[in-house]
Amino acid sequence: HIYWIEEIYRASRKMSRLNQGLLLLAKIENQQFNEIVKVNLTDLLNAKLADFEDVLLHKHIEIQNKLYEPFLLEMSPALAEILLNNLLNNAIRHNIAGGVIVLESGINDLRISNTGGELRGNPERLFERFKKESSDSDSIGLGLSIVKQICTSYHLKLEYTFEKPIHSIRILRAELNE
Repeated sequence: HIYWIEEIYRASRKMSRLNQGLLLLAKIENQQFNEIVKVNLTDLLNAKLADFEDVLLHKHIEIQNKLYEPFLLEMSPALAEILLNNLLNNAIRHNIAGGVIVLESGINDLRISNTGGELRGNPERLFERFKKESSDSDSIGLGLSIVKQICTSYHLKLEYTFEKPIHSIRILRAELNE
């Protein structure tokens, strides 16, 4: 009986997170995050590292910090937090034991790169809702679609590249043609 109770509880928690994720996407799409301030994503990313310290130590993931210049954006501080949380979570979840995460920033962009295995699916579909690259049963497949929606809302370009064994996600000002 305990097994089934745990399974029901796990399924219930996953449904709750799925519901929260879909509500968040709807709020972003409907521009319900009105508080806009100047956010230094570089400083915020540096500060977020402390939140992930335990899991980074547990997975033996090394951080290479190359956050040299501030990437400043006018945006909702709540969405800035969600954006960076999702990107860091993703870089950790899809990393390998003993892997590396490289954090880079300039005045026009921010890049989070991580070691990891080959992408099994089409990279074009990586930011779609419910697209899951891992078989991780805790994943609901909304993290990168939330990242994409936030970037779209603030006219930011989102790029994914893979150069074995490094996956990179880069956020940059859309007006730049690099």
